[in-house]
Amino acid sequence: MLEHDLRGLPSPLPFERALELVEQLVPGQVVCVLTPFHPLPLLDLLAARGYDVRTSVLADGGTRVEVGCMLAHDPTRD
Repeated sequence: MLEHDLRGLPSPLPFERALELVEQLVPGQVVCVLTPFHPLPLLDLLAARGYDVRTSVLADGGTRVEVGCMLAHDPTRD
């Protein structure tokens, strides 16, 4: 699993880049992104789309977000 550090990007780039990375996943893959804060809007969107999401708080106050693609994405759920 690759880790993508998005903490140095200005808003809204961490959200946009994380979403781009997640949308490239195929079932069974996991991506990890480091964000500068707890990305609640991103987490809500990913949960609504059926992704498996796990978070942990980083020492600098950022968040480590692991996103797994368990099922094929259904764009009609957006």
